[in-house]
Amino acid sequence: MANEMRIRRDRSSLSNGAMFGRRRRGLQPWKLMLWLAAMGFMGLVIWQFDKIQPQVLALVGTAPTATPPAIFFAQAADLAYWHGDLDTAITNYRLAAKQQQTNADILYELARMLIYRSYADRRNAPDIAEAVEWANKAVESNPNSSRAYTIQCFALITDEKTEDAVRSCIRATDLNPNESEAYAYLSSAYFELGRYDTSLDAAQKAVELNDKSIDGHTNLGLALRYKGRNTAALEEYKKAADINPQLEFPYFNLAYFAIGLSTPAGYEIAITAYNRVLSMNKRSVKAYTRLCETYYRMGETNPARDNCENAITLDPNFTTAYKWLGQVLYTRRNYEDAITNFKTCADQELADTTLKPEDRFSECWYLRGLAFFLLGQCDQANAIFNDLLTWTRDKNAIEKTNIGIRKCADAYQGRYTTPTPVPTPTEPPEPIQ
Repeated sequence: MANEMRIRRDRSSLSNGAMFGRRRRGLQPWKLMLWLAAMGFMGLVIWQFDKIQPQVLALVGTAPTATPPAIFFAQAADLAYWHGDLDTAITNYRLAAKQQQTNADILYELARMLIYRSYADRRNAPDIAEAVEWANKAVESNPNSSRAYTIQCFALITDEKTEDAVRSCIRATDLNPNESEAYAYLSSAYFELGRYDTSLDAAQKAVELNDKSIDGHTNLGLALRYKGRNTAALEEYKKAADINPQLEFPYFNLAYFAIGLSTPAGYEIAITAYNRVLSMNKRSVKAYTRLCETYYRMGETNPARDNCENAITLDPNFTTAYKWLGQVLYTRRNYEDAITNFKTCADQELADTTLKPEDRFSECWYLRGLAFFLLGQCDQANAIFNDLLTWTRDKNAIEKTNIGIRKCADAYQGRYTTPTPVPTPTEPPEPIQ
């Protein structure tokens, strides 16, 4: 009786499938084919989801989640540019270009932003190659667009293909005689080719056509500077910086020109410009490093050292800061610490496989060699000198290196006594400048 009252799990409706319909049987072939077809259909839907979604949702009265149009990204990029945020501008112009890959205006702005960002740091060199790609694409897609040829000209100048750049700019002005930026970049190209009068004419034409051209005023300032018209040149650099006060690079251009004047007023202008950058971007290692350089040139090594150290603290991989800090310490006769910073500079230069040997900071070699010489370590010095001479094209570096080699040779032959480290407070030997 007990056995009859026990529930048989092996015969229950749950076990045999009858609770949900018919009893379970083996999977029939037609069902297998139907299942495979359904899976294939689902795969197709997933693959073509972006195309199918609007039609399907329209049938049920639901709007799809729309991808923002290219104009949305372009407007966001332009807003970021006027706020001095080139990273965000580039990100949004890339998104716009992804949707409209043949739009000359979008490709123009994307390439221009990339070129502007490349000014900030030598590590941004890949931006130049990308700008050239977008500019070439603009020309290929728009062979009759003056703007396409204009941005190609700018990209080629930045990529040091000056003669090709001239041809692109001339093509742009042929297509549109009022293409102001084409004249601005043509001015830059002519300047690089040593055609200074023509460069000046082109820059003047650029600002006549568009008084709000940053590159027009910058290149006009450059041409006027070469002509010795420093006051007029300074005004052009100031105008360039005033067009979009949130951008950093026009302040660097202004400061670089002002430093070149080698006057107290010029140094003051440069310091003000760099501090303006730091007021917008407190983490600008380039601004701190340029302040270091400026104070060094003024002979004020304490603030120079402090600013270089600030830069290195913010970015230990910013090679330029090590170069200038090394020079500051070398001038202060702190040769051991100068050698350490020059060595870091050289190591970082060698680690950058994209950097051409002729573009390295040769100071990090020859000044390090001279510092070893001044410490009486000619074996160390000569190893550095001989390495440097295998790749440098810098005339000043070659001259200073040969001076070091000759002094070490004289010391070996007894004609010169190499300086040796001496106890404090006796001063180390005078640096060789």
